[in-house]
Amino acid sequence: MGKMWISPLKSGAIVFMLCLTWLIMSGDVYASRFLDNGNGTVTDLQTNMMWTSQPIPVGEVGWNRAVSASQSFSISGIGGWRLPEKDELVIFSRALREEPFPSVAWPTCWSGTQDTEVKDNAFYVYMKFSTVYSASMWSSRHCVWPVRASQ
Repeated sequence: MGKMWISPLKSGAIVFMLCLTWLIMSGDVYASRFLDNGNGTVTDLQTNMMWTSQPIPVGEVGWNRAVSASQSFSISGIGGWRLPEKDELVIFSRALREEPFPSVAWPTCWSGTQDTEVKDNAFYVYMKFSTVYSASMWSSRHCVWPVRASQ
């Protein structure tokens, strides 16, 4: 039985195709976390949650105002929004750091989770580092980044 011989041209083509396949596959994995819905919202395909592309434009508000602003919010005719729970907001903020996201200012955002150990406190998340803090629902002011179940 003779030795199999592959020409340098064929072996270069094989290497090129393998590299191209790897680039395409790694790009698909990287780009597949968020689906831009084209209406100011994105869907996190790993959690099946829909988020607004940016915090909603109510500014930094107290917790009660954050709850009501998220519940009354509508974009492109889509309602049913709420403040995310603390853990949902942490997962989302970590995902934002892993994938490019349009002009995130890394705000601190209220969660819908109240602090059971400190009366009148709720949790907020510093989006840049995914750190969770407890603050007064009455005197602290943070952004509102609502979430809802995907359609």
